[in-house]
Amino acid sequence: MEEENPSKIQQFLHQNAVGVIVFLVIQIIIVILLVTIISNINNNSFEAPSTKIFNLTQKVNDLPTDSAEPIQVSLYDAVEINKGTLQSITDSDAEVRDGSVVNLYFEKQNVHYVSFIVDIPSISQSYQVFHEWSDEANNPYIMLNMATMTMCLPQSMSIYEDFKCHDRFAQNGQRIIVSAFIKYFNFDGFTAFVKEKENNVININPISTDISKAVKDSYIQQVKESVKSLAIPSELFEYYVMQQKDYTYIFE
Repeated sequence: MEEENPSKIQQFLHQNAVGVIVFLVIQIIIVILLVTIISNINNNSFEAPSTKIFNLTQKVNDLPTDSAEPIQVSLYDAVEINKGTLQSITDSDAEVRDGSVVNLYFEKQNVHYVSFIVDIPSISQSYQVFHEWSDEANNPYIMLNMATMTMCLPQSMSIYEDFKCHDRFAQNGQRIIVSAFIKYFNFDGFTAFVKEKENNVININPISTDISKAVKDSYIQQVKESVKSLAIPSELFEYYVMQQKDYTYIFE
């Protein structure tokens, strides 16, 4: 029987055995590296820096388990802006201030609201933290990129000397929160809202414009109490009771 001639592929493998082995080893290494990288991503190896609040879950009892991370990342961001010295969760002495936790639930919107003050003794800084969440996935009422905010405190609420605090909300964090939530409250005889370009004014819209000064004052007081219930000083705002002229429309 005539002996079969080796194929061109067999000839190539025989003549380049070493090169083929090296090529295969390199491919195996690449596959291993890709698997390792993907595994690290899935295991959240690349975590954002955060400042641990050591008593967070003890003080804020109803907080979902996945809410701690965005809160502590937000706190780290605020500390970083103000040139704090805390750089990791291991050296943090941040703590929720006793008596500062406020929990609200807006049933119609299915939105949970929590606010509290964080004190950091080692750097003598305090901040107000706001966080909202919902039991409903993709709830349209959640503020998305502002669902967690760490803000500078009014100096009247701080226990430390003024450290010229700055935050990424240009000191408008409390106003942003009120503008989002004030319309969720149920008022008797009026509604309240904040105009987009006037976030320091709360507009009170009476059902009837024929009301006395005493009634107007009572409306303003109701709104002030609602602002305070959000753990935000009511003096940050002006209060305007809308009048008949505010309902005039010009038709072209």
